[in-house]
Amino acid sequence: MLQVTNADGSYYFPTHTTFGDPLSYNSPALFHEKQTIVNGDYLMNQKNTLAMRFMYNNDPRVASFNTPIGGALPGAPTNSLYSNANAVLKLTTIITNSLVNEARGSFQRLFASANDSLPAGWTPRT
Repeated sequence: MLQVTNADGSYYFPTHTTFGDPLSYNSPALFHEKQTIVNGDYLMNQKNTLAMRFMYNNDPRVASFNTPIGGALPGAPTNSLYSNANAVLKLTTIITNSLVNEARGSFQRLFASANDSLPAGWTPRT
């Protein structure tokens, strides 16, 4: 349908005829998450083991600007960044044959950031 041409050679773009009719645009959903996973185990001696786990991901997204009167308009995207970091450090100690101790420390960071960008040629209203 988007390859239909008008009499003047321009492409036909379907639109609504009266105000208030629902109209929406779709943009491709692109996925660009990058992940890093690091695991490490270290045998300190026969009774102590140190285990390390780390995971990081970075997920940038571009979403269309959503309007309250009927859909997302192309050309005014919102840039978002979602990022997570998780780390765990565990020390396992064998005290006796029937008693084991585990000491754990962990870190977690969840990050989200979003900003709007204007289409080319637009200036913000002051």
